[in-house]
Amino acid sequence: VAHGFTVETITDERVFLRLQAEWDDALERARIPYPFLSHDWMRTWWESFGAGTQLHLVVVRAGGQIVAIAPLLLERARMYGMPVRRLRLLQNDHSPRADFIVADYAAQSYGAIWTALYHERHNWDILLLSQLPPETATVRFVTSLAAADGCATGLWRSGSSPYLSITRTEADYFAGLSAKFRQNLRNRMTRLTRVGEPALEIVSDSAIQEAVDDAIRLEESGWKRDEGTAISTDPAIRQFYIRLAERMAERG
Repeated sequence: VAHGFTVETITDERVFLRLQAEWDDALERARIPYPFLSHDWMRTWWESFGAGTQLHLVVVRAGGQIVAIAPLLLERARMYGMPVRRLRLLQNDHSPRADFIVADYAAQSYGAIWTALYHERHNWDILLLSQLPPETATVRFVTSLAAADGCATGLWRSGSSPYLSITRTEADYFAGLSAKFRQNLRNRMTRLTRVGEPALEIVSDSAIQEAVDDAIRLEESGWKRDEGTAISTDPAIRQFYIRLAERMAERG
């Protein structure tokens, strides 16, 4: 307990599962706009990819209510040829974004998380926070707190997905493309329509299994199957997407 805050480190999966309602309430209050930190996503990720690691969730409460969560795991790994005990976020290539969940009292919450981690520093060598979104405050707070305790820190940019900002209407955007580019789009749409009318289908009922199977077959139909990176080539990845689809469908 520090300044009215309590901090708990959770390593028991059963306790993690019981946190769902409180977890998602904190996520909503943190106004995180993507699904990769929801309890369903985290639970499914852990079940699929957590083998051989130790759950290490740091939960901060104020007045009994969760105000922050650091969803971490502890593992043994090699970095730059050296064996290390590494704390890292519950994240891999199938989680485009990862972060701490901080709903309230940002400075105090980050301070409480770092204090808990620092007090356990004899159990780990590296804290690795990957795929943090550019708008996060985590980098600023953790870097400052770690430096104040004499810890070395480093920052590097990971692969970023390119995007195009569109400030006007869709029609305005297409009108601004070259005539050749617009003609190529029309030709492709014509060929696609010969196969069938393109349409968006949202599946969230008992047909979800069939829909996921279709998506997996589509995903492997290009180069990914030959390169061994398709979802279907790894049972853990396939399990992740099937369970995730089922749980998200249950939520509508």
